[in-house]
Amino acid sequence: MIWPLLSFALLSIHGVSTVLALSVSVSTVARSMMDVRDLTLDAKGHVVFVSVSYSSVYQLSENDTMLLLAGSGITEVQGAYVDGAGTVARFFQPAGITSNIERNAARMSVTEVTSDSSTSVNLNNSYVSTLAGNSNGPSHANGVGTNASFVNPVGIVYHHSGVLYVADASYVRKVVIANATVTTVAMLYGDCQYLCVSNNGALLYVTMASNITLINISSDTSEGVTTLAGTNIVGFGDGHAALFNFPCGGYIELR
Repeated sequence: MIWPLLSFALLSIHGVSTVLALSVSVSTVARSMMDVRDLTLDAKGHVVFVSVSYSSVYQLSENDTMLLLAGSGITEVQGAYVDGAGTVARFFQPAGITSNIERNAARMSVTEVTSDSSTSVNLNNSYVSTLAGNSNGPSHANGVGTNASFVNPVGIVYHHSGVLYVADASYVRKVVIANATVTTVAMLYGDCQYLCVSNNGALLYVTMASNITLINISSDTSEGVTTLAGTNIVGFGDGHAALFNFPCGGYIELR
């Protein structure tokens, strides 16, 4: 049996080096072979997640049973991209999901790696529609709706100003939800994985293969992109000389 590498890193943005002992309780709420890649919470606090293996969006109910919200619930072949309601819709290898809780309590946004697009899921009726991107071929073309293109969209995060940020290969892209306009925020050295955004929308934190990169969105120069932690070397290590080994997610506690 090959055991997966599992590591959690606690990063103090203010540079506090003291480590406090925490009492942590871990329990399993669901077990499956679905290859869960990303998850979020809906307005009622239910866990909603994407399954790469079954190319679908699921919700965990109050009794921790899995409810199929959108997609077929079976292994799909590449090219299975269909807008529609519930199980009529088709995804292929959805990799990221985020929720729009502040402005619309029943809407999710999902990235699909191989369809090079971002889709919107309305939880009121489980209707899936393409927000931006297309399956005509990968590129980093900016534009509106399906005239824009992505290469390898993975992580996606929502900001309450009404925008989505997408980790798209070595690019970070911005999608304005109201009009589906896609622009490029920054080009980084290496593939972006997942990201989170500060409450004021000024800072983006992006996990890379071996580091965490900070993007000052308000800056129009390359000086707005800095390495917050880690190096260009993959590994494990704490402290000021920290090393990371393909960190996949991040979260900012907004207080």
